[in-house]
Amino acid sequence: LDDDFPLEARLVGNIIESSQQRVEGSNFDMRKHLLEYDDVLNAQRARIYAQRDRVFLKENLAEDVLELLRTEIAERVPPAMKDPEGPWKLMAWLEQIQPTFFAANGQLFPSYPARLLLDQLKPADLRNSLLHLVGQAVENEQEHLASAIENSLTGAENALETQLQERADLLATALEGYQDSEEKKRPQEILEELSGLLGVPLRLSGDDQRLLASAPQSLEDALYEQAASQLTIIAINRLLASIELRLGESFPASEKLPTADWSAALDQIRAGVETMLEARRQRLTGPASPMAREIDSLLARPEVRSADSSALIRIINTLPLTRRAYFDSKTHRPVTQEFARFSYNYLASQLARENASAETILEHLTDGLAALEKAWGLVEFFRIGQNASRLADFGLPQDSLPEGLAPAAAPDSLSEEQKAALTKTLGQHTLNGFFRTVLLRVISELWVEYLTSVEALRVSIGLEAYAQRDPLVQYKGKASELFQNLLHDIRAAAVSNLFAYRPRALAQPAESAEAPLEAAPEAPLPPAETSDSAARKRHRRR
Repeated sequence: LDDDFPLEARLVGNIIESSQQRVEGSNFDMRKHLLEYDDVLNAQRARIYAQRDRVFLKENLAEDVLELLRTEIAERVPPAMKDPEGPWKLMAWLEQIQPTFFAANGQLFPSYPARLLLDQLKPADLRNSLLHLVGQAVENEQEHLASAIENSLTGAENALETQLQERADLLATALEGYQDSEEKKRPQEILEELSGLLGVPLRLSGDDQRLLASAPQSLEDALYEQAASQLTIIAINRLLASIELRLGESFPASEKLPTADWSAALDQIRAGVETMLEARRQRLTGPASPMAREIDSLLARPEVRSADSSALIRIINTLPLTRRAYFDSKTHRPVTQEFARFSYNYLASQLARENASAETILEHLTDGLAALEKAWGLVEFFRIGQNASRLADFGLPQDSLPEGLAPAAAPDSLSEEQKAALTKTLGQHTLNGFFRTVLLRVISELWVEYLTSVEALRVSIGLEAYAQRDPLVQYKGKASELFQNLLHDIRAAAVSNLFAYRPRALAQPAESAEAPLEAAPEAPLPPAETSDSAARKRHRRR
């Protein structure tokens, strides 16, 4: 038959038709299965893009930002108050997301930990309340240091016991192997192998080395005691280094520690730590401490005599700082280094445990956003107003101008009430632009990372079939969990950057009614000179 002659047979036609149906059905099931996987990501993509569209299109994002802030605080504060280390971590987080910054009129807006400290001061008896505040801060820090050092001692003791047990087992196994081995090794070679196995150098006399070659197990006790002694010395040196790093000074008489007896060494270390902490307490808050003189010197300065909140914040930030002079061997010149003598962190965490709540923290941060908005309004009004001839030059949408103001109006013709309204509008517009930038950047960055994680999940989820689990069901569950984590991360990252945009320094004319904003709000006053440094200066002047 010709190759082009059609074959017509019912049997062949039925076979071909059924084969086509099976292939098309299989392809349809595969496409349907792939679409079920895609539907999971499409639903999440629609939700994320709806949020991005909302950020793009909504004129005022203040309510959305407050809702994010309220939700984040409600999730963080209650668990933190139940955890022993929670208040300290919470205060560190609050200090990070909202540090002290310059608000309107050159006033400082404190962070929440600084607010807790300010509430402890009594304006009627400022000197004594500052001394009491410093004493409380040092006492709380001392308690934390003592507790942390005690925990490190306990951890070092447990770690040493584990190491000694492991070395004993290794030594016993190795010596038994040498005893039963038919291969005879030189004593020095065996000793080097044991030193590498135990991680410490071992030394034996000539007689013991000959005994090591003939009867290795007879030296087990001697080798273990030697290794245990060296491990104990290493553990003690590490402990002393960590203690000196925490307290910032040398451990007293560390060369006299009994390295052969771990318990006796721990007792002596505890006694030395108590001595160091007591000396530190006396140096900072004792009768001979220069703290009272430094407080008197700070209170006598003209810029802090008003005793307003900004001046008190500067004083509080200055008191922990001091200066230390040393000789720089590289430059061969004397150098003065500034360092912190103590920290308010532990006192702030205690005050937070007693007084802080989700409501008070939210109220403080809300006031901070209002202060930031007002500060940006003043900055933008001054910056743009220098060259603006009409209100349209401020770049505000016409419908957002305060009531009664026209785009063609001159800024110089505005009354004080109109200037205040325009400044408020500028602040809202500027801060809203910052919110929009933060939200878009956070959503975009985290969404890209999430897509990478979901793609990796989709590739590996097929292995669930080996455990008799439906991969699609497992994919939906794990993708939903990942998406909830994504929303949490977006909220946390957005809240952490709400106060990232703070006004910088602007030069304003002297006759301006508003005080200029500073560039470095975190900078405290220079530390007051101690009697020793003042005496050295007088000696140089002579």
